[in-house]
Amino acid sequence: MPTDVPGQLDGIARVLRELVAPVVTDPYVTDVLRGAIATLEVIAASSDHIVPFLRWDIEATCAVLESIGVEPPAAPPDPVDPAVLAQHHRHVRAALESAIPRIRLDAAASARTSALFRERAQRYPLVSQYRGGTVAQPSR
Repeated sequence: MPTDVPGQLDGIARVLRELVAPVVTDPYVTDVLRGAIATLEVIAASSDHIVPFLRWDIEATCAVLESIGVEPPAAPPDPVDPAVLAQHHRHVRAALESAIPRIRLDAAASARTSALFRERAQRYPLVSQYRGGTVAQPSR
């Protein structure tokens, strides 16, 4: 079995798809299993793009904060560690959230923030592909 994260996730998805899925008979459970497999595949395919996305989003968000005079959270000492980077990203996004009332009072900052949100949505690396309808019962 591979030792890299994408390879591990692909392996788990393959086991679920080839060994578990054929013996699942309940339509709802089948639908849930398909969703879990699709999620594993998305994470595996996107894992190499998460750190660059976080770096970009931190930089772009800090620029918006600085444009309205808000000091963004200090960068971590080890920005290469994905867990440290993810935590810093949460802090920067929380600072942006706290600054929204102030941003809304400044038309230029509001426009920059809207542009940031649009570009963020386009760049977001964890995007799944719709694979058809669901067999799940709505009442479940």
